[in-house]
Amino acid sequence: MKTQIKLMSAIVSGVLLSTSMAVSAADATDSAQYKAEKTAIEKRFKADKESCDTLSGNAKDICEKQAKFTEVSALGELEANAKGTVEARRDAEEDKAKAAYDLAREKCDDLSGNRKDVCQKDAVADRDRMRADIKAGGTVPPQGTLR
Repeated sequence: MKTQIKLMSAIVSGVLLSTSMAVSAADATDSAQYKAEKTAIEKRFKADKESCDTLSGNAKDICEKQAKFTEVSALGELEANAKGTVEARRDAEEDKAKAAYDLAREKCDDLSGNRKDVCQKDAVADRDRMRADIKAGGTVPPQGTLR
């Protein structure tokens, strides 16, 4: 389980880094470039989600939530860069925090008993910390969790 989570986190970090670099390079100011970037993000999400089809059970669910987190993060970054406002940046971070929370909760489903309860409470605590950080002007970490 921990190996799988570490592997997924490493994959997401790489995807987010490459997507972030692409978005930064494009600067999303040109409408055609914005549309191209958005299309690329959507295609990447579709490919990531299709790669989850080889999995089953909760591993598949986690994979799909991970793909969704990656998509939400990239689209939020693109939109925030295009609008260039504090509100757009905050909205993007809030969307990313929600997707991170959904992913963390899904990961808890592999556990049982007290370990599952603790995992779910940690997910809620992480979500609340992310919300507080966003209100203070911070951002959600690339992997989606503070731990």
